[in-house]
Formats: sequence, C-alpha cells, structure tokens
Amino acid sequence: ATGATGATGDTGATGATGATGATGDTGATGDTGSTGAGTEWKLATDGDAEKNPAQAPSAVSGETVTVKHGTNTKASAVSKDANGNYSYEIDVVGLPMEYVDQDGNSLTNVGGNFYRSQTNADGTITLTPATPAKVKIVSEKPMVITNVADGKVAAGSTDAINGNQLHGTAQSVANALGGGSTVDQDGKVTAPSYVITQTDGNTTTANDVGTALNALNKEVIKPITFGADSGTAYAATLGSTVNIKGDGNNISTESDGKGNIKVKISDTPTFTTVTANSYKVGDTTYIDSNGINANNQTINNVADGEISATSKQAVNGSQLHATNQAINNINNRVDGLAKDIDGVGATAAAMASLPQAYLPGHSLVAVAGGVHKSQNAVALGVSRISDNGKVIIKLNAAHNSRGDVSGGVGVGYQW
Repeated sequence: ATGATGATGDTGATGATGATGATGDTGATGDTGSTGAGTEWKLATDGDAEKNPAQAPSAVSGETVTVKHGTNTKASAVSKDANGNYSYEIDVVGLPMEYVDQDGNSLTNVGGNFYRSQTNADGTITLTPATPAKVKIVSEKPMVITNVADGKVAAGSTDAINGNQLHGTAQSVANALGGGSTVDQDGKVTAPSYVITQTDGNTTTANDVGTALNALNKEVIKPITFGADSGTAYAATLGSTVNIKGDGNNISTESDGKGNIKVKISDTPTFTTVTANSYKVGDTTYIDSNGINANNQTINNVADGEISATSKQAVNGSQLHATNQAINNINNRVDGLAKDIDGVGATAAAMASLPQAYLPGHSLVAVAGGVHKSQNAVALGVSRISDNGKVIIKLNAAHNSRGDVSGGVGVGYQW
C-alpha cells in the first residue's frame, strides 16, 4: 500500500539562463491609426507665417515634405531645435556675385559683415568696415536677367531698362528715319532706302541719312544757266546776282524790287548813221527803193537786222518781240529765283529752330517749321549725345514750299 505524502522540500537554487531562442515570424501589419490631434504643421519661409499665417501651407503626420536644391541654391538638412521647431536653410551658391562699395571697391563678407581689404607692405591685410552699395556679376560668360519690369526712362533715373523698352527706342529711331527702316529680330535698326530724283530725271538710292542728304545737297546747289544768242553762258547759283543791262543809250533796264525787270527803249533814240538812196521831207517817202517810209506813224517792212555786239542795223517788231519774250522768260525765272531764295530763308529758319539733345546717352528727334516772306518750310532733325557727354551728333533735313529739300549733318566734341 502507498505510504503518506511527505512534507514539501525547500526551493532549489535558480538554474542557469537558457540559450536565446530562434526569432519568431514577423507579425501581421496592424491597421493604420487615425490622425491624432496636434499633428499638423504650418510650412512657411522666415516671416511669412507671422505676416500671413492663414496663407501658409500645412502638412500632417505621415506626409513627406521635401526641400529640394534649385538653380544656384542649396538646401541644408532639416533640423529640430530645443523648442521642437523644425527648420532648414537655403544658401545661394554658384552665382558669380561680388559686393562693392559706392566707389566700386571689392568688399569681403565675413560673417555677414562687409570689409574693404588692403594688403600692407609687410604682407598683412587690414580690414576696414564698409557698407555694400552694389552687387556685381563677375561671370566670364554673359548672363541673361529675365522678368525685368519697365524701368523709368527720365533724367536722373537709375532704373534698369528691359529689352522691350530698348526695342521701343529702336522703333522710334526707325520711324524717324523712314525709308522703310525697321527693327530686326536682333533689335538692330535696318538701313532705310531713300529714292532721290535728280534734276536730269534719273534716280539714285541712298541707304543712310548722310548719303541721302549729300545727294540732295548736290541737286540743290546746281546752278541756273543763263544764255543768249551769243556770248558765254553764265551759271548762277542760289544767292548770286544776275544783272540784265541795256546799252546805256537807246535801251535801259529797271528792277522794281519785286522780282520784275522792265526793259525801256528811249523815246529819242540816237543812231550814228542812217544809209539811204534818197531822203525826202513832207508827204514823200524819206527813203526810196523799198527803204524806210516815214509818211506813216510806223516804220514798215524793216528786215531783220543783225543782232550782235557790233551791229548797227535796225531791228523789227518781230525781233523785239522775241527779245521781250526772252526778257519775260528771264522775269519769270528771276521771280522764281526770288521765291527760291525766300524758300531758302524759310528752310534756314526751320532748321535753326530744331532743338537738340542735351543729356549724355540720350537721343532726340525733333520737328520744326519756318516762314520767310511768302514761303514756308518744315524740318526734321535727329541728335544724339554719347554716354560720356563728349560727342554730339546731329543731322537734319528740311522741305520748303518751293519743293526744294535741304539737309545738314554735324559732329561735335566738347570737353
């Protein structure tokens, strides 16, 4: 038979720790929890969140906010400060910029402070605090600055000017030149084409203002040639005087100061000799053999006399009529010459009234009018002063009511 159970013995000593068991299988992924309160962040650059907190974009837990490098910028790693705020920095890199003072001296940036450096004779460098005035681009390659707003174009303006404004200036020059001048795709003003009709009826083409004005000037200064049945023709230029004289005895001329010249024949002409076969007084013919008949008030049947410097022959009405016609033609030409001279005066008044550019680096297109006596004129001028204000270029052209065109061009240097 089984005996009675004995008393429980004391607990034995703790055994040694067993070896680590094998890693168990990965458990199944749990359900995604709901977004907890207080896990939304406002994203903004320095100051924006304070100025416009409602406009700052936000991110919630689980979303990824990526800070990327940009052109000439480098983003630092995101850091967290003691207050739990996350931040990152954007540095400008790769831009060939140089800070200079108002005198153009290069400055050194040390911890956000700027200094002007000077190398001493002993090799040491002295740094003098300075205030940067400008930022210079020192790239070896040309750089394009885009999205430049229209700068103010006025005296004293220091605004940057964009390509559109320069194109407008070029277009203004092209419009002033005329002659089909335009602005090409590179912003250059194309050469104009001026067709000039010469006094001989032929035409010539000029592709710049100077050549055109020179061609016009050649036509304007061509003389008016006065000729007669004998003697040497005389070429009279504008501004010269043409004298029409009589012989001092039987024929004289008179100018009325209004462009008209009167030719007078003496009421008592004097002839050195009169040759006739016979001469009678009274009712009879003074000269017979079909000579001079003095019975009537007029002398008839007078043959054409020789017209020369040494001729002593009488001239008839037909010859005198031809002379009068020639004189009338001269009157007309002299009258036209007087009007041409008045036209020159109007042209001079118009061109003298043209204003001129007076600021360095500026151009001026001007229009002026002029009047002299019965004639008038209009002038067009273009002037330009170099950027340093020392060289002045001016050219102008004018057209008067006589149909004449004048022009001039000049270059000046001032110091």
